[in-house]
Amino acid sequence: MLAFMESWYSVLQEKGREPIFEKPENMHNKEANKKGLLCVTIPYAVFNCRKPKITGLP
Repeated sequence: MLAFMESWYSVLQEKGREPIFEKPENMHNKEANKKGLLCVTIPYAVFNCRKPKITGLP
């Protein structure tokens, strides 16, 4: 199991966990067994923003 999965499991009630996680977990296990590893990429974006100075206002 991936390290972050435990915290994801804790968000859901026990009764509803398995149907949600079973299919992706099986897919990951199948892929890892086929290739000998599991490569997980996590897309993200970073925004560097600044509030412009407004001149001419009281």
